Amino acid sequence: MFDNLPPGVRPADCEPDEPDLPADPDRYYEARIERELEQEMEAR
Repeated sequence: MFDNLPPGVRPADCEPDEPDLPADPDRYYEARIERELEQEMEAR
């Protein structure tokens, strides 16, 4: 699977940034979006 990586790139670098999806993805993403919106409002 990682046979064609450029030199210096380790398979660990190709891991997805997202953690494993929680049991209830809808609620998880909803909460994440709310947090991001709150951070944007605080930044203003």
